[in-house]
Parts: sequence; structure tokens; C-alpha cells
Amino acid sequence: SYDKALIDLLVARRIPATVFVTKRWLDRNPSGTQELLAHADLFELEDHGTAHVPAVIGPGKRLYGMAGQPDVAHVQGEVSGAAQAIERVSGRKPAFFRGAGAAYDEESIRTIEAMGFRIAGFSVNADAGATLPAATVAARLRKVQPGDIVIAHMNKPAAGTARGFGMAIDELQRRGLRFVKLSQTPLRPS
Repeated sequence: SYDKALIDLLVARRIPATVFVTKRWLDRNPSGTQELLAHADLFELEDHGTAHVPAVIGPGKRLYGMAGQPDVAHVQGEVSGAAQAIERVSGRKPAFFRGAGAAYDEESIRTIEAMGFRIAGFSVNADAGATLPAATVAARLRKVQPGDIVIAHMNKPAAGTARGFGMAIDELQRRGLRFVKLSQTPLRPS
């Protein structure tokens, strides 16, 4: 599923976003995919993995309760499966990767970068995995500063994400903040 209210808000307000999608999400959400592709001027699809498995390598490695990858080949498969699916639906090869849980070990970083992807992080977690109420999402967004990269989730429509964005967008724009896609900004290594 996808948060149609959030996407509708971004479209109505002409707010661009980089949307990290898994192959699994693309396969299960053809209407959401088509909605994003219909607004290619606003949304760029980037790689969030094939099956949402964290990019940490080794037996027993876990991240936020999710099992990691057993080896480098599995990291490569996680990255390439989603990249191929994105290119197939959009005609554009993704340039960025953000793994499940947004944490990496040195071996996975080397592997992902050797595949030609830039690892994307974030500085503001707006909705904590779409678990926060709208007022908390809005409060977090109101703290955004120039240069921040905001993460939010569009895969849980019942969450407070869309309402929280709706509560904060006007204030952010009055402060002069401008929203851009990752491809439109010079990123610096963390």
C-alpha cells in the first residue's frame, strides 16, 4: 500500500521528493508506482533494496530485529534486484541506495559503492517508520534547517505522516525552505 494522501499533498503543493522503493513495493503497488511515474518531474525513484533486508553482512547480524545479509553476493542481489525493477518501470537507472534500517558495515559500503551507487542517509527522521502521530511529525519537520535530508514513509497510509506534513509545509515554505530531490543537491560524505 501507499500513502495516497501524502503523494497527493506533494503533487498539489508541487513539492519534489526522492522516493526510495523496494522491488517488493513496486511489485505489490502498481497504482502507487504509476502515480509516482505520472509525476516524474516531482518524484525520482531510488533503490531501497529488493526485499528490504539490511546491508549488514555476517551470520547472526541483525538490525532493528531484521536479519542482515549472509554475504557480499546477497548484498549485491539486494541492490541490483531493486535497481533493475526501477529501471524497468521508469526507464531510469537509480543512482542512490538506502538500505533497510539505513545502517551499513564497511564491507557492504564498499560493495554498494563498487556497484556504482551512492549511499543516501538522512538528518531528520520525520515519522520514525510511520509510527508517529501527525502532531509529532509536524513538530519534527518544523525543526528542519537548510541542507537537511528528511526521511518519511509513504507505505503506511494510516500513519500520521501525511497529516503531519500538511501541518508543517506552509511554515517551512514561509521560512524560505525549498524542497529538492537528492539528484538536485550536492551531497557531502558523512
